[in-house]
Parts: sequence; C-alpha cells; structure tokens
Amino acid sequence: CTNVNTKLANGQAVTIQANEAGDQVKSLASRNFVDAPTIMIKRERFLELGGFDEDMKALEDWDLALRYAEKGKIGFIQEPLLEAELLDSGVSSGAGNYFDARARMIAKNRELLAGRGCLETALLLFMEFAQNENVLPQARQLLEYYTGVYVS
Repeated sequence: CTNVNTKLANGQAVTIQANEAGDQVKSLASRNFVDAPTIMIKRERFLELGGFDEDMKALEDWDLALRYAEKGKIGFIQEPLLEAELLDSGVSSGAGNYFDARARMIAKNRELLAGRGCLETALLLFMEFAQNENVLPQARQLLEYYTGVYVS
C-alpha cells in the first residue's frame, strides 16, 4: 500500500498517510489508511482471507486490510503513488452505504477488535462520526442490527 494524494469533494487537497507503526489492527479500528487501488497482495493470500466482502456496498478495502492485519503486517511505500478525487456521488460517500458497511465491518470483526482492546474505540468513533453527519439514530440502528448491542 502507499500514501494517497486525495482531493476532497470541497476541493481541499490532503495526503492520506499510511500507518505501518505499532498494532495495525488498533490503527485500523480508528481509521482506514489503506486504499483499494494501492493494495498489492498475492492471490493465494487474498483467497485465504476470503477476498473482498461482496455483501458490503462500501469500505471493502478497509475490511480486507483489517483481516490482513490480524494475520500479518501490512507493508507500505511512503511515496504517494496514487492521486484520487473523492466525489459526493461516490459509493462510500453516501451515508447509508458508508454507515451500513462500517457497522457490518465492526460486527464481523468484533472478536478481533475486542481481543486487541480496540472495540470500544471503533464503536465510539463510529458514533461520533454519525453524530457529526447528523445520522446518529440511523447509524445506531445499523450497529444494533449487526452487533446486537445497544450503543448509547
């Protein structure tokens, strides 16, 4: 994976920094620093991990990176080798797709996140982002649906 130069929908330019230091599962519980077009993985490993979750409408790269980080260390090239533009109409930009996928990802990796002591962080950040996006009640329902846990 590499760093990515990204132009946000509002025109602001940012670099999404890859993070290879420390426990990558804990880092990925907080934020996605892996972008699908930058992933290079052996076919056998990809299949061993179950590939991309085709039931997810967004964040498949984040989910795959989390499962990969459980089994090994993700390597990075610090030089940005990708320039991307985030669109308001992108698949991950729709609140429904994004929050559905993130809740699904937390639920399916719940034991891993809890075992690494970062489930609470993942839940808290999910809820904070939902509040900032003014979709807290809907996001809470998605999380409860997938995890069976009420989060206040």
